Amino acid sequence: MNRRKFLEAASACGGALAISGTRSWGATTAPAQAPAIRTSTGNVITADVAVIGAGVFGGWTALSLREMGHSVVMIDQYGPGNSKSSSGGEVRGMRAGYGDREYYTRWAIAAMEQWKRRGAEFGTPLYFESGVLGVSRTQPSATVLASFDKLKFPYEILTREELSKRWPQIATEDAADVVGFYQPKGGTIKAHASCVAVANAYQKKGGRFVLAKASLAPTSKGTLRSVTLSSGETVSAGTFVVAAGPWLLKMFPDLLDRKLKVARSGHGMIGLPADRGRDYSFPHLPNTNAILPNVDGLGLAVMMTVGTTPVDPDVHDRVPTPDEKANILARAVQLFPALKGQPFINAHICQLDSTVDGNFIVDRHPGFDNVWLAGGGSDHSFKFGPVTGDYVAHRVVGRDKQPELASTFALKAETFPEATGK
Repeated sequence: MNRRKFLEAASACGGALAISGTRSWGATTAPAQAPAIRTSTGNVITADVAVIGAGVFGGWTALSLREMGHSVVMIDQYGPGNSKSSSGGEVRGMRAGYGDREYYTRWAIAAMEQWKRRGAEFGTPLYFESGVLGVSRTQPSATVLASFDKLKFPYEILTREELSKRWPQIATEDAADVVGFYQPKGGTIKAHASCVAVANAYQKKGGRFVLAKASLAPTSKGTLRSVTLSSGETVSAGTFVVAAGPWLLKMFPDLLDRKLKVARSGHGMIGLPADRGRDYSFPHLPNTNAILPNVDGLGLAVMMTVGTTPVDPDVHDRVPTPDEKANILARAVQLFPALKGQPFINAHICQLDSTVDGNFIVDRHPGFDNVWLAGGGSDHSFKFGPVTGDYVAHRVVGRDKQPELASTFALKAETFPEATGK
């Protein structure tokens, strides 16, 4: 890929179950605001709501439900934001440009403020507002500009000269007609650290977390009474929210095959020049969509090309291939030439769970009256965490605050042309 094509591509970018007993991921306990669990007798745990999955969908949903006063048990087979999950790794990007999908722009703007507030509440910085910069040889999308104008979301359109003056580390010299599209709001979110912080806050507020695999009886239908755990326990609840990310396809293969695609993805972390580390770090470098600035010494995060072959999230190898490493390093150098020769530090290889239309799935399971599916992140869900969690929590208890979005997040009939299971 030559540098011009890379600039165009960069601009265009616009886990399953918590612990036998209660485990705090580095947190201390605090008195609950309401009963955390209705009953816990022997090997049976009973709660108002059981959330299966402790990633960005499940964790924020469980926390929101707990803050609403419901007794909640959250279950994950590997832990919050674990290394196999789609919510793990070092960082994720925050942006607001969604064109005519204004509901996502509204959610992103709201989420930016909530990430700040929650980071202060949790006592750890999770969101780094360095801004977002698209670099391209074409003008920004008219629909994006229209939505930003309508919502009074600030932005600047910059010439090549203005780009070079403000961020000289970015390569623009071979594209005289390059345009910069800068939004001062937006930036970078810590991923794994956020999932752990949310799980800790949830437990401090009285939620219960079980580290185990949850299984539904194969003949279950109608009203789900309980799920069995690999720990030997049984969880009984009035409502079940399955927010298992790519494991949704494994749990419901007949329902979701060709409706949810699970493919390899991730990001690599690149080292910085000893004498120019500041140039590639927060707050001196914005999120450029495909590349995120260094925060807390983690290195420059470079998004890898999404794979096309279905993968099994339980067993696919998370070590980057030589081709993946070469692609990540090349993408970094094409935008930032001074990074040539810098080392590949580490990587987070995971998988995306994508829907046909790119919208999330937040819908009742068609075979159960008390089981909800929440997932289909489609490579853009992490940024919305606190907003999505609040939305899902209110929907599953019958207090939908945005009923106009129900059809958008419905499980649709459209399918991918090929089988998506592994």
